Amino acid sequence: MRRYPLAIWAGIVFALALSASALYWDSSRIDLGADASWGTVATVNSEYRAATEQLSLPEGHKWPKATPYTDRAPDGAAYSYAAGVGREWAEWYWFGAWASVAVSSTEPTSVRQAAIDRLPEFYKTTAFSTTTEPGYYRRIITAAQKGDCDGLREYVEALDDSTGEGG
Repeated sequence: MRRYPLAIWAGIVFALALSASALYWDSSRIDLGADASWGTVATVNSEYRAATEQLSLPEGHKWPKATPYTDRAPDGAAYSYAAGVGREWAEWYWFGAWASVAVSSTEPTSVRQAAIDRLPEFYKTTAFSTTTEPGYYRRIITAAQKGDCDGLREYVEALDDSTGEGG
């Protein structure tokens, strides 16, 4: 089975950059003790690990050990993250993994169909509820359910562009 871990990461990071909940802020400007909705990368990774216990990946796919987030910006400024970012990252990774199986040319039809059947679960996620493009995801999932995987394939190929692997 072909896995796309780096490609999926790139797509998730891009999607979160568009998401209002993936806000970075210099922690020197906020009091983390006074506002529990902000946290460190350790908080993000804790949320992520909790989410990975609730979401199942397709056979052959593995969860990354941690999110790609860091405590410090390149200039050394501290980052703080909005509550829920770790969970959303896991949800985006989950969606990318199932989407890649749904359009895989190496998987049997029954496995691809089972992956397509899982995709509507994405509608119940925080990642979906905070995306700036919910209509886009509804369109590609609905089309895949009707047998047209072109939009879903384009989504997965866009993830793959970061690694040059292609779909």
